[in-house]
Amino acid sequence: MLFFPYIIIFVFLILLLKNKTWAFCFYLACRLVLPPVIRLGAMSMNTVMAFLMLFVLILSFSKLEKWRKRLFFPLTLLILPLGVLSFFGIIPYNVVFKNLFQFFMTEISPCLFLACCLKGSKDIKLVLSTILLSYLVIGVWGIMTYVLKMNPYYTYFVLAFGGDFEYADYTGDGFGEIRGSLDAAASGNVSGPLPWGQESMLVALFFLFYDKIKMNKKLLIVIVVLAFLNVFLTGKRSCLLPLIIFGVYFCGKRGLLSLKNILFTFMILIASYVVISSVPMFKSLNKNIESTVFFLDDKVAARNNIEGSSLEMRQTQFEYANHMISANPFCGLGFDYPSFYSSKHGKHPVMLGFESIYFFVLVSSGFLGLIIWFLFFRRIYLLTNVKLSDFGFSLAYHGGFLLSCILTAIQSSLWIYLILSFLYIVNNNFVIKNK
Repeated sequence: MLFFPYIIIFVFLILLLKNKTWAFCFYLACRLVLPPVIRLGAMSMNTVMAFLMLFVLILSFSKLEKWRKRLFFPLTLLILPLGVLSFFGIIPYNVVFKNLFQFFMTEISPCLFLACCLKGSKDIKLVLSTILLSYLVIGVWGIMTYVLKMNPYYTYFVLAFGGDFEYADYTGDGFGEIRGSLDAAASGNVSGPLPWGQESMLVALFFLFYDKIKMNKKLLIVIVVLAFLNVFLTGKRSCLLPLIIFGVYFCGKRGLLSLKNILFTFMILIASYVVISSVPMFKSLNKNIESTVFFLDDKVAARNNIEGSSLEMRQTQFEYANHMISANPFCGLGFDYPSFYSSKHGKHPVMLGFESIYFFVLVSSGFLGLIIWFLFFRRIYLLTNVKLSDFGFSLAYHGGFLLSCILTAIQSSLWIYLILSFLYIVNNNFVIKNK
């Protein structure tokens, strides 16, 4: 098994020399299907492939069109400013550089390579097909992890490359993450239900609203349903709530919320409630849906034995986060301070996992960091929302992701968020260019 990543890299290098789009699709399939714990020595396999793509990108940068070069804004709008702010924090400079470099390589650089290797709608369709087929495979496995109440696929690679079950961030067995009526938690190919839920949520929202290139409708429906089911089986309200909100928005946008359809749906819900209430096997499933719909009511969550974040806890964390940066409110404590703290002391007694993008950014980069991240997301939103017909996608996709991040922070899903965003952005540029 230790030779496996070297075989992957060898195949990737051949594809990279032959066709950059093929190489990216191979990288994307590996990233979506294989567990991220696979390593080559001190570096992860994903980082090695990202480094090779970046090297090719640097060599070809001077030949890129101007509109492609403008897509390198994550460097100047996010990476560089966050790095500058970190010099005013308390984290050692070498740790800051290491964390920032890793963040750039794994989360940012893939979308930059994507923006530069796509040559037309045929390439975009190839990338989309890769995502659909890869998620079809790992999405089915995600459901299996719930059925099995463990994730032997992830566990195998943890043991092969991590050494033992104490591998950092390992929650692949699904236990300790159970919510409400669920007796397990789906985890796909990642370390636990939370990152898997956020990734699946993005896949569902993207393909629910994406209509730029014609794809197989039956496959799209299967993927959206599969992603929605995986989100539900993670038990994470922070991922399920955006799907419910923008799922209703999708129905309204498609004209499905007529009085007739609303009455019909209402009757179905009443019938379902009767069945759920009458059959003991189904009755407990209502807990998760009820707690998601009434997510602001802590009493509902407590009644359903759901021990997620409460409003009272969030308020305490809000006050404590501001207290943590009181000595340096504008620049914070340093990039990725939550990870630095957890590596030294474990889970924070008050902030826990800093489970909101507001807490994470505020503590790491201060109030200036909040502005930087706001401008970054604003830029992505504006680049996707160039026409009136883009508004529905932009609102749902970006709005759903930001809502989830506010509720539970970015859970190792920024890379797929940016890749899907850049697919949309590049497609818009091709359309404008060909007019």
